[in-house]
Amino acid sequence: FHRLFVLSMAISAYAFMKQLQSNYPYRQVNSSNGMLSGAEEWLKAQIVTMGYEYMAQPFTMTSADGVTPCYGENLIFSKQGASDRVIVVGAHYDCVEQTFGTDDNASGVGVLLELASIYSTKESPYTIRFILFSAEEPGCLGSQLLCR
Repeated sequence: FHRLFVLSMAISAYAFMKQLQSNYPYRQVNSSNGMLSGAEEWLKAQIVTMGYEYMAQPFTMTSADGVTPCYGENLIFSKQGASDRVIVVGAHYDCVEQTFGTDDNASGVGVLLELASIYSTKESPYTIRFILFSAEEPGCLGSQLLCR
């Protein structure tokens, strides 16, 4: 039974990853191609339908080069647990230029979405927070913002 569960989880995570990288390739920050914003809307729809509370964290920060402004939005989804202790699961959904971002990081997003799906129907002693970070490629900006 355990092996079947793991296999089923892997297949679902792969399907989420494939949808993201196939439907929204080239998800670069500051791009005018609409792929990043399309991915944001698709990701919100996936997790909100699972019953999580949603909070957006839009931001403008300077990239690692110290010059280029970057616009992003962290997507934060939470499910309250029995205590105030929090488990955070994160992945970033932007990618480097001219790539589909499969390994970096649609694969992480796929696993995050599958975990969110599994835990959406389970009670937890801890609050679970799933965070999809933006603007990680130009200097880990989304995760830096969250840690402040």
